[in-house]
Amino acid sequence: MPFSFWKKKTGAADRIKIKLEEAKRKDKALSVFGASSHKYNVSQQLDANVLSEWEAKHGVALPEPYKRFLTEVGNGGAGPYYGIYSIEKAASYTESHALAASCVLYPGMAKEEWNQLIEPLTSDEDISDEEYDAARDRVLGGMLCIGTQGCEYDMYLVLNGEYRGRVVYTSDFHPDYPFFFVYEDSFLDWYERWLDEIILDYEISWFGSTMPGDEHALIQVYQSASNEDTRFKALKGMFKLKKISKPTIDFLRNVAEEGQHCRVIAIQLICKTSFGAGRGLLLELLHSESDEDFLKAVQFLNWYGKSYDLTEFKTIISQRLDKVRDPEALRYAGYVMGD
Repeated sequence: MPFSFWKKKTGAADRIKIKLEEAKRKDKALSVFGASSHKYNVSQQLDANVLSEWEAKHGVALPEPYKRFLTEVGNGGAGPYYGIYSIEKAASYTESHALAASCVLYPGMAKEEWNQLIEPLTSDEDISDEEYDAARDRVLGGMLCIGTQGCEYDMYLVLNGEYRGRVVYTSDFHPDYPFFFVYEDSFLDWYERWLDEIILDYEISWFGSTMPGDEHALIQVYQSASNEDTRFKALKGMFKLKKISKPTIDFLRNVAEEGQHCRVIAIQLICKTSFGAGRGLLLELLHSESDEDFLKAVQFLNWYGKSYDLTEFKTIISQRLDKVRDPEALRYAGYVMGD
């Protein structure tokens, strides 16, 4: 794991303050999403007594790692996406009674349960403002809004229950799409991961939405996983890497050649990080009788092959076009062919 030496020698808050300066040096152009809004600066630390008074006023006990951030690092400022709200701003998004309520959300919530929970918020049936607010508070209850990702997307912190201290990514109330719990168990772990990934020059436009870890850690997760879902998530976690090593490319090629559930995502990873290494696998997809394989091939060629000579691939695509009926496949084929 990165920065293991620091983790042995310093506390989380001290590491974060050091890494904030390192991230600021790394991202001088403020090119990381949201960085131009906070510029890697945090607000003044919050007095512990003031925070205790806030907790008493709202009838909640904040998770300890989050309290340490507010009192030892800063009361808001730099953070993932558009940064971390001050405790005062965070509290303004939720009524006190909702903050003190029990959190009903949990990781991996079934779509059916989620749909039932948000039904009053998505139904065409008219309800009063009071009924809407009560239904919304039930979904978001027991959580504190700590920041925004922009548009309809926000970040909440679970205040109670089994998943107390976890960060949750929220959006509008969409059927079949329960809110997402990040992988880290605490606010500080999540925040420090954000800094680590900036310093390591990862792609973090959707930070926190995929499994943490470098290529070696994610391969270990894949190899030790007992189910396809975890294997898929381990490979998906590699998309934050701009480059991968030859041993990892060989590993991904083996995954693709085994023809398992993760075949297509393995091919995509190879094409994204080392397009030339994916040539043979792309040719296999183009020659496949599967319409889905053809679609994936032309998508990968369009997304990752624009700076390469695609003549070989274009020849095969032109030979296949009269058999393609999928509008999406035809659209991407047109992009590749330059039509």
